[in-house]
Order: sequence, then C-alpha cells, then structure tokens
Amino acid sequence: MNFQEAKELIGSAQNINDHLNNMADMINSIQDYELQKNIKLELGQVMGKVYLGFIHPVIVQFPELDPDTPVENS
Repeated sequence: MNFQEAKELIGSAQNINDHLNNMADMINSIQDYELQKNIKLELGQVMGKVYLGFIHPVIVQFPELDPDTPVENS
C-alpha cells in the first residue's frame, strides 16, 4: 500500500467511526437497559474491528497517519 492509499483508508475508517459514535449517542436514549447493554456490546466489537482491521495495520506501516498523534506546529 502506498501513502496516498493509506491516507484514504484512514480517512474512510475515521468516517465509519464518526457514524459509529453517532450510533453510540443514540443508543444511550434506549430505555430498556438490557437492550441498550447488548447493543453497546455489539457496537464496541464493531468499533474494535474497525481499529484492529483497518486503522492499526495502516499506522504500523505509516505512523505519521495515526489520528491520535498530536500534530506538530511549525
């Protein structure tokens, strides 16, 4: 994978995470505690798969694309 492909993959994974975070916010309004808990567990597994399957392998190869790394000011 080249740098541009890696950058696009990270961007796509971040877009997915944005949607998953929106879902997490919606889940908090579910009144049925057991249902809310079960959905949160499933959502957590999906979030983990996005990180382990897409983001982590890219940042291993291109650490400068790590979204959690602070950007240095020039």
